[in-house]
Amino acid sequence: MAIPPYILTIHHTHCSNCGQKVPKTLSVRIHSSPKCKTVLDRDENAAINILNKALNEVGIILSACGGVRD
Repeated sequence: MAIPPYILTIHHTHCSNCGQKVPKTLSVRIHSSPKCKTVLDRDENAAINILNKALNEVGIILSACGGVRD
């Protein structure tokens, strides 16, 4: 299934760790959350958000510690 571009924008702007919206221009390649201090490549942050959304769609929820909850 393809992911619409506007969804990718949402995943690039929210922290994959705390959910805080962190706006950035396309030239900014590092995601840095002022709330939880997470620092990642912006594409890695987006990939984690997309993975978590897909897992949520099938009923799998990952906790912040990396464990699986049903």
